[in-house]
Formats: sequence, structure tokens, C-alpha cells
Amino acid sequence: MEGNFVLAEYSSNINSVIKQTFQSMQRIKLTCFDASPHYLIFGATSGGIYIFQCCQFVKLIPSKEGSASLIAISKDEHNVAVATSRGLILVLQNFLEDSSKYQVFSEHEMRNVTYFKWHKNELYVGDDRGKVSIINASFQTTKSIFQLPTATLMTLDSAIVQIDTYRSFLLISTKTKTYLCNTEQERFIQIGKKLRDGYYGACFSNNHNDTDEIPILSTKSNNYESVNELLSNCNDSNTKIYCARPGARLWEANLEAKVLTTYQFKGALKAESSKVLVIGCEEESTLKITQSQGSLDQFNFQKIYCLGERFVLTYYLDKLYVFDPVEGKLAFWIGFDCGIKDVAFIGNGQVYVWKDNLEISVLAVLQLETLILSTLYKKQFYLCTEICLEYSEAVLKLLETSKKLYLLSALATKISDNDLLPKLGPIFAKIKQTNEKFLRNPQKTNNIVVVDNLYSTKPATIPTIIEDKNKDLKLMLKQYNLNKTHKTIDIPEVSNLLNNFSNKQELFILFKQFAEYVKAELNEDSIDWCQNQYLKQISQRNISVKDLDQESFEFLIEAVTKSNNLINFSCPCGYPLPKCHKNAPNFYKTALDLFNSRKINTEQILKSIPYLWRYKIKTEIYGLNIPALIQYSNLDLFKEYTLELVYDNWHDVLGYFVKLNKSICLNCDKRIDIESVLSWTEVAKVIVQSLGSKNGIKILEKYEKFIPNGALDAGFYQLCVFAHSFKDENKMKRDVPFRFYKELNKEALGQLQQCMANNFKRKYTSVKASYYEFVPEKSGLCQLCNLPLKNDILFDCIKPCSHNFHKFCYERNDNSCNICNNN
Repeated sequence: MEGNFVLAEYSSNINSVIKQTFQSMQRIKLTCFDASPHYLIFGATSGGIYIFQCCQFVKLIPSKEGSASLIAISKDEHNVAVATSRGLILVLQNFLEDSSKYQVFSEHEMRNVTYFKWHKNELYVGDDRGKVSIINASFQTTKSIFQLPTATLMTLDSAIVQIDTYRSFLLISTKTKTYLCNTEQERFIQIGKKLRDGYYGACFSNNHNDTDEIPILSTKSNNYESVNELLSNCNDSNTKIYCARPGARLWEANLEAKVLTTYQFKGALKAESSKVLVIGCEEESTLKITQSQGSLDQFNFQKIYCLGERFVLTYYLDKLYVFDPVEGKLAFWIGFDCGIKDVAFIGNGQVYVWKDNLEISVLAVLQLETLILSTLYKKQFYLCTEICLEYSEAVLKLLETSKKLYLLSALATKISDNDLLPKLGPIFAKIKQTNEKFLRNPQKTNNIVVVDNLYSTKPATIPTIIEDKNKDLKLMLKQYNLNKTHKTIDIPEVSNLLNNFSNKQELFILFKQFAEYVKAELNEDSIDWCQNQYLKQISQRNISVKDLDQESFEFLIEAVTKSNNLINFSCPCGYPLPKCHKNAPNFYKTALDLFNSRKINTEQILKSIPYLWRYKIKTEIYGLNIPALIQYSNLDLFKEYTLELVYDNWHDVLGYFVKLNKSICLNCDKRIDIESVLSWTEVAKVIVQSLGSKNGIKILEKYEKFIPNGALDAGFYQLCVFAHSFKDENKMKRDVPFRFYKELNKEALGQLQQCMANNFKRKYTSVKASYYEFVPEKSGLCQLCNLPLKNDILFDCIKPCSHNFHKFCYERNDNSCNICNNN
């Protein structure tokens, strides 16, 4: 821990998703990556761009321009830039759309592009020969005749190492120098006078984290005579420039390109590796602390990045470092088992670390108070408790000044561990002491108690609004109390009230306010009731989840999940249990809408609502997931996805089916409930329909020892005989016997069985053609079933009019001819 900051690692299943996506692509190697708050993007030797969202693979964008060497996503997540091995730059706009296309720029062709930096809709590009250019991504949409899509800004003395931006300033670090450029004035100046030789970077640091916002200074156009004159209008005193130097040194400079301080960190490299708090994403997560082994044998700054408002991050070989220039020391460092390929920053102090083994680690430098409150808000009460106990002294100090940590008192009713709860005693006591102290000594300024006058601007209207709001909340409270005993009864006045809220955001705010109201009035948690009512409103109004903001969206996800959590239909690993396909979820349409949205982690909702696995069993990206298909055990889906399988594929299907019948999960190998699993007869009939009766029986014979006695009923054998009698090489005609057989009722099946018996008598005894009433044409078809008239089973034929029928079919059709009747 450094000050009140801690180093945390967020655990997720992103690495398993990446491995699953690329494990079958032996020839394709990943070459570059970038990350943003919602996306993780990889470039490959094939030129393809692989896009992940919410821990799932969502899209592959192919390219024929050469292997991807560098990739960057814009801050607004609308554009992606890709550099190829040939030096071409591809810019993709709205890359998730099906019709997304890329534009190719050849400004750096036949050169090695070394760095990308997005600044709004502008992309700055540097290469190994010192050339810096700018690409205007908005050109493709604006079609402005005054705006060039690309231009060369400058050519410097050596390869470009790093580029950073701040308002109208551009910071460029080459192998020998660092330059500060003013893009508005089109002038640049070197920072410091001493040269260097190496891949040293540079970055801006601003305490207000507003590097992308250009303040509106004046509507009047001014010409500035100097950099000082410009700065006097910008108020950039908090902005610093850090430049990496040899020998573990760091320069601090200002926007006048003057070096103010040199930091020497060589003596700070003797510190032990930092403790890392591993933060899980589940509510039941507990605290894990890891610490890498080894020492800092060698170090040198390379590319450097501003991390939050205080720290500077860099990496070298297999170690990552976080420096605190303000204190002049190494705040954190962590080592990995393999080298670091690249890093990407997504804001809020979070950094994605891409390692040589292609795994991703998500790290963050967080204030202790922020981390504690985050786990508390996510209902990770045990994790929150363990963090408080791990840093109990720091928490006790924070309680003296924090305005929010009093919320930790809620842990007293959330923790049931008798060993853990007493350890929180000092924290609860400190909260009580701080509250009493505040009540005795309210905040004063010059002996005057500070009171916010909330009604000073609208004294006549605001009380009326509050009174009306309380009236609505009291009315909803009646419905809330009624539903405690009568869940399905709705009060008409409450229904009318909710219907009056046409704006979905206002509706969400209303339920949020009601939850706070119930907490204050009854000291009860009404969030489950609010979520259920909100879910009903969204479902009844057919509101698309795409129209919801992030907070409302997460509120709805939790509501749908809770409404379907009464019965567990999933294996602990997330795979569906066979019985899940018989239980459609509550609020099915809304659940499906959530599942199809790109805002959600599908693994999360599939585990809660496994019925939705039917939409993930086969995808364009992964193809057919045979284990999931078999374990889902829906006969219609099973037929749909397996009828086109070839002989060898059916060996895999039967192998998985045998394993499932031993009550073993096909994903994690744990024991599971296999109620409602497909029967051997159902699977065998599909095999016969897929491969034909001869090959179907042949493959089933190889699994004979696994098929229990009596597991294949008479219907299976009837189907085999019947299908064999009408075998046809034409696939469309081959399906006719199966459709015919499927439509037979119980009585008709008995009659068909008698026809089969007659066939065997005719075939294996001296009885021959006496069963024919007439000999039909050899090529004729029955006008009712479309099967050949001449066959082994339905050999009794009849011609009551000018049309030919099987006698069996004609009698089933009430002895009438549909063709004559229709005419």
C-alpha cells in the first residue's frame, strides 16, 4: 500500500474466452492489441481484426492488406486504426456494424509504423524514420472539401517512440529527443538539451484529467506572440510533462518546454514487490493477496504512461512499475512469469497488461476508500470486510475525514460469520464516535453554522413538487405492503401512476427514490420489489433494452436474473442441465432482448437463465457446440443441428451422449442431474434419419454395450425397416418417409405394423402377389403421401378414381380423394 492507494487485479474469464477463440487457429498468430472500457481488440498475422466485448468474442473483420502490426481504438470507441506490415494504415468506422468498411491510407507505406495516438477524431501516426502524420477520421463522413483526410506534420531526426496529446499540444518522443509541438501555431521546440539514445517515451500529466477538453477562451480570434501569452489564457499550471531518461531518471517539464526537475529512481529500485489484491466479480468473492517473487536486477525507462492524476507507469521485460514523481519513489512493482508484450489504459486507473503467453491481466491503482465502497455497492460484503480488516489502521484514519465510509455500518447486518464480525468492532465503534462528534460539533465557518438553503431559488414551487412526490411514494407504499401478502393484486391508482411515467429514465428514478423512501420509513430493503415492478413495466411496454442507459440496464439485468433464480437449471460451471429446455424463463422476451444486446456478459445471464443456451449452441463464429447441444437435450434443436452431420461426427455425438448418461457434465466432468435427457430411441431415430438405416444401425452397433436393454423401442425398428424400404439418394425424397412416419397416430402405427408383418410373410413364405389388388405403375407415387406406390411395406394399392393411392393412405384419409374433392 502506498499512501491510501492499493494495487488490485480484477479476475475474469477473459483469458479462457481468448483461448477458446484462438485454440483452433494454429497458423494464425496474434501480433498486437488495444483495449477500451467496452472492447478488447487483437490484430493477427492474417490481417484479421478480432473484437471482444464483455468477455465474449463478437466479430472478426478480415483484411487483405497484410499482417497487423499495431492497433488502436479511439476514446469514443467509434473508430479503430490498424497498421499493417506494409506500412498501410486502415481506419475502420462504426466497426461493429455489419456493413463496416475500412479506408486505406498509404502515407507510411513501406515503413514500420511505431506509434498511434487518437485525439478526438484525429489519429497521429509515427514511424521508424521519424515521420509524423495526421489522419482525419471524420473526413469519411463529412466529405469536407476544405479538410484533407491525411497530411504529414513533420519528419524528425530518428524513429518515433511515443506520441501524446493535450489540448492543442503534441508531445513527440524520438530515440534521441523529445519535442513539444503547438498544432495551432504550427511550431515545435525541443525539451531539454541533452540527447539520449534509446526507446524512451514521454507523456502529459494533468491533475484535472481534462486532457481532451479545449476550454472556450473567447469568441474573438487572437494572434499570440509567444507560448507564454497562450498559456496565460489556458491556465495550465497543473499540467506537467514527464520525459524518460537513461539511468532510471525522469525529467519533469512544463508547457514552455523547460525542464523543472530531474527525478532519480535508481535508489528506489531496492523495494520488495508489491502486494496485489485479487478482486473477484461474484458477490460471494473473498480476498486473495498475491506477491511476485524476485528482485529488480535491471531497469530502464521505456514508454511511460500517466496513470490517474498522480502516478507514472512503465514496463521493462517481465516487470511493471508504478512511480510516484511527487514523492520521488517507486510506489508499486509487480513481476510476471513471462514477458510483457504491451499495455493499454481504459481510464479509472485501470491498465490491461498483455503478456507473452497471450494472457491478459487487468490491474488498477485505486484509492483504498474507492475500492471499499465499490465492493460494498456491488454487495461483495465478505470481500469488503476482509479489505477493511487487511487495512484496518488506514480505514480508521479515513473514517475521520471520509463522508461516505459510514456506510460500512451496514456490514453489521450483512455478515453472518461469527468469527469475522467481531473483528469489525473497532471500525463500527469509530463510525459511531465520528457520527456523535459530528452531531455535537456541526461544521462551522467563523462561528456560523453552514446550512445549505435548498429553497432559496424557488420558494413557491419546490415544496409543492416535494409534496406531490411524497404523495406518489405513499401511494406506491400501499402497493408494496399489499404485495407482501397478495403478490398478484394491483391497485388501480398505482397502475395509473406508473403509466403516467412515459419516460423510461423517469420510471427508473421513481423506483430508485421509492427504495430510499422505504428504507427511511420502514427500514426495509425494497429493491427486489422495485426491480420486479420495473421489469413488469419494461415488459408490458415492449421497451427495447438498447434505449436504456447503463444504470437502468444493470438494474434490469439484476431484476431478470432474480426473477429466474428460484430453481437452478445450470451446472456450477455454467453449462445447462438437460431439464432446462422445458422451463422457459419469466419475462422471456425481455431476457432474450438482454441476451442479444452487446452490453452484457452472456456468460452471466446464461448461468442464471440456461434456457437461452439454445441461442448460443451454434454461432457463426464458433460453429456447432456439440457438448452443449447434447446436454441441452432439446429434441427439435438436436434434429435441426445434427441431420447434416457426417458419419465421423456421429462418433463424437455418441461418445458425449454415453458420458452424459453417466450423469457427468460434458464441460466440467462433475456429477449432475440428467432428468429430461434425450432417450436412446430419440437419438437413434435422428441418426437413422441423418445417415440412413444401414449406416445408422452400423454405428449404433459399435456402441451396443452402452445401450441398456429395452432402450430402443419398437418404433425405432419400425422406422429402420420403413426407411430402408423407401431409400433414395435424393436428400429431399429421402426425408419423405420420416415425415410420413412422424405424422402417424397410435392407431395408424398399429396398422403400419400389420403392413410390415404382411411384408415379412410375403418375403419369407410362399405367399407372393396375392396381396396386390392391382399392379401399379412402377414410377407412380401415392397422391396422398408422395411415396412410391411400388414398395415392400405399403404394397396394397387402390385406384378408386383416376388417381392412385396406397390403400393404407386412402383409408386414413376417410376413403376420399383430395384432388377430386378440390375440383
